[in-house]
Amino acid sequence: GSGTKTITLTGLADGKYTASFSASGGWLVNARQYDSAGFNAYFTFTVDSNAPTISGAATSFTGKYTNSSTYVSASDSVSGISALYVKAPNSSSYSNVGTSTTISNTATNGLYSFYAKDKAGNTSRTYFLYLDTVNPTGTIKNSNGTEITGNYTNQTFSYSATDSGSGISYLQYKKPGSSSWLTYTSGTSISASAASGTYQFRAVDKAGNISATKSITLDSSKPTMTIYSGTTSVSSGYKSIAKYIKATASDSGSGVKTIYVNKPGSSSYTEYTSGAQLTADGAYSFYSVDNAGNTSQTYTISKDCTKPTLTSSVGGFGKTLKDGFSVTASDNFSGVTLYYKTPNASSFVASTVSSVVFSKTAVNGTYAFYAVDGFGNKSDTYYMY
Repeated sequence: GSGTKTITLTGLADGKYTASFSASGGWLVNARQYDSAGFNAYFTFTVDSNAPTISGAATSFTGKYTNSSTYVSASDSVSGISALYVKAPNSSSYSNVGTSTTISNTATNGLYSFYAKDKAGNTSRTYFLYLDTVNPTGTIKNSNGTEITGNYTNQTFSYSATDSGSGISYLQYKKPGSSSWLTYTSGTSISASAASGTYQFRAVDKAGNISATKSITLDSSKPTMTIYSGTTSVSSGYKSIAKYIKATASDSGSGVKTIYVNKPGSSSYTEYTSGAQLTADGAYSFYSVDNAGNTSQTYTISKDCTKPTLTSSVGGFGKTLKDGFSVTASDNFSGVTLYYKTPNASSFVASTVSSVVFSKTAVNGTYAFYAVDGFGNKSDTYYMY
């Protein structure tokens, strides 16, 4: 016949269930025949009350940081995955990507969002993945906050870094002579009095990208110079009678950048080529600057290799005169001392002035003259009769 029977089940655990039922009956047709009828039936259903899960991404809103291609998949142990959805950076909607997808390292940088649905209709929570393939950028600054663009400094300095994507995770640095990276706190000052040498810095962002290494050489030592009289090195202040003078500079830290010279007759310094020979008589001053900005002390040397000059009031020497005359000594640069010997003298006398006068009433005979300048250059000896 017909009929209905209902069974209600509660508190079922997740999983697959099978329900089966049957019915049968028989009757005696006659004394010799018996007939029967019946059926067996069943159906299955699955209980799934749990949401799917996603691997390859994180539940934190900031996401799982990565700088490489990342495989993201959804799974559900009971009813199975219906679809995985992804929303790319700068997108306003989700797209169905099946049950898995790979976010390539060439894709758009930024935050990717994911969720999944299973076949029972459960929706997962939102998962996130942050793709960042851009390296951080570091800057070395002096104590005034101005970026140091060169490779050398003699000032206090510090390092900091920025990252446009996932953000800075940590900073590191190497001290002079060290091969190990040490933890560095952003903005920490390294004093100008710290160990001289090259300091290296780098930054690592949360996705693992490493910045380009920034280097700065700290050099707080002044350059030194050597002054030459001809080919002989001399001390500062030396008086040279060589045909030329020259100068060189050295610096053990950052190296010499420029040498400057103040030449005779000049009121200012100009650049000087190391070792160039200078031949003009007069006073010279030198100083040098290294690549870190340190300035050496000033070195001086005076040069005079020219003999003093003697002149007479009668237009020359070697003349026989009947009247008085005068002799004057001069020098192109340094002071001069005039020496003379009269006819009755056995030796030369140094004049206290640069010019001597002999009247026509002076002793008859041969007069001799020579001069010596402040550098020891001696003139020829001249005579007057």
